[in-house]
Amino acid sequence: MATSARIARSPAHQRAVKLIRRADDGVPLREVLKLTGIGWTDGPRADCPVCGEIRALIVHDEDNWAWCHSCGRGYGPVSLYAAYQHGDDIPRGARLTAARELAGRYGITPGPGKDRPPPEPDRHVLSAALIAWCERTFPDWRRQQYDPVVAGKLARCLGLLPLVHTEQDCRDWLTAARTAMGRVLGTEAA
Repeated sequence: MATSARIARSPAHQRAVKLIRRADDGVPLREVLKLTGIGWTDGPRADCPVCGEIRALIVHDEDNWAWCHSCGRGYGPVSLYAAYQHGDDIPRGARLTAARELAGRYGITPGPGKDRPPPEPDRHVLSAALIAWCERTFPDWRRQQYDPVVAGKLARCLGLLPLVHTEQDCRDWLTAARTAMGRVLGTEAA
């Protein structure tokens, strides 16, 4: 695998892309223009902070981006701020630095769980939930659980727990395990 492909898929790269997107979505472009010290009227035109051309930047407030007719480039809040700081030749990492600065200035933080995968389910709790369901549903469970057929089915159900990773997996496993146990215990109460 090429090095650039590994970098593009790395967790650090993915977090950087998310932060840049959140800053682009959360910081109004006109606020970035204020930071650069560029004068603009209430209309759509502004002076370009990158090339300096007067009234060449057309600001599209509804989409939070701008187009400079002189530079021939489009800018979101992060790319405009990075280009303002570094000119046409934006060095590697400058967009991330600009996104961090804008995010800090405007209070943009990663949303809960956005940068981390969800935690693994507690399989012991799932196991206990199935057994508690069997105890509630089948009055003779305390005796039946030792029957080799019932114990074997329970063992097979519990043996599938390592395959459970998501919230939906939990729901699916519990539904299927209840159905299987209901069948082996003589009632399809699920």
